Amino acid sequence: ALIRTTLPKDAVLVGQSIDHDIEWLGLEEGVDYRTYVDLADIFANRIPKILLTASNAVKRIKEGTETDGDVERRQSLKGDP
Repeated sequence: ALIRTTLPKDAVLVGQSIDHDIEWLGLEEGVDYRTYVDLADIFANRIPKILLTASNAVKRIKEGTETDGDVERRQSLKGDP
């Protein structure tokens, strides 16, 4: 009840997979808040490319065909000089 009474009726809620939180809180779009933005929808488009790049790098390491760029990226992620 505290959130419902405190939240402005024109609020835009922002969060990752926020629809679950909205449901859990029992909030109603257009009544308790104006709209929401789900960050999961925004970042979902970037993940497959990142995963594919990581997958390809792991394959090259296992095959022994790792590139200089792979080594540099791996070292920078680990904090190696």
